[in-house]
Amino acid sequence: MRKYLLAPRIFFDSSRQEWTESFDPAWLSFGRKIGVDFQHISSLEYHSIPKHSISRVDGLVLQGGGDLFSISLNECDKKREELESEMVTEFLKINKRVIGICRGAQFLCQLEGGQVRRTVGHVGTSHLIHTRPKKFTVNSYHSWGIGPDDLPPTLEAMALDDTGFVELFLGNKRDIIGLMWHPERSGNSLEVFDCAREVFLEES
Repeated sequence: MRKYLLAPRIFFDSSRQEWTESFDPAWLSFGRKIGVDFQHISSLEYHSIPKHSISRVDGLVLQGGGDLFSISLNECDKKREELESEMVTEFLKINKRVIGICRGAQFLCQLEGGQVRRTVGHVGTSHLIHTRPKKFTVNSYHSWGIGPDDLPPTLEAMALDDTGFVELFLGNKRDIIGLMWHPERSGNSLEVFDCAREVFLEES
C-alpha cells in the first residue's frame, strides 16, 4: 500500500498560550477508499526522525485550510510555511512526490515562483473542471486561486475551470502535483476518485 505523510496545519491556541497542530481526519477514510495510507506526522516528530527514513514513504501531502503568509501575514501561516518548505525540499531531494491540496497547491505554486489571485464564487460550492479529454465536478473552498498566467515555467496546467483558473497542475518531472479541490471531502463526482487514484498511486 502506498504511504504518504501529511504535513500538519499549525495554529496558536490563545486560551492556552501554546502552539498546536492539526490534521483533517477525513484523510484517513479517504485513504481507505483509494487504498492509500495517509500518516500524520507532527513537526516535532519530523525533526526528530532520521531524514533517510522518509525514503520509506511514497510522498508528502500539504493539507488545505488556512491562507498563505503573503496574504494573511499571520505568524501561524509563517511557521507552517517554514516547516512545509523544509519538508518539500527534503522530499524532492530524494525524488519523492509532493502533492498540494487547495492552499497547499497555492503554496507549491508560490514556492516555484508563481503567484495567486483573488477568486469569486469558489467558496463552499462545486463546479466543473476540464481536463484532457474529460470534465467532471469537484468541490471548492478557496477564495484565492491560480490564474492561467500565474503558474511558473516549472509547472504545467492540466485542468481548468470554466473561468480559466487552474484546478490541477503538474511539475515538469511529475514530482509536484497541485489540486485546488479537496479530494478527501464530500461534494465531488465519482470521476474524482479515479483522478485521485491516479494522483496518489501512479509512479512519478
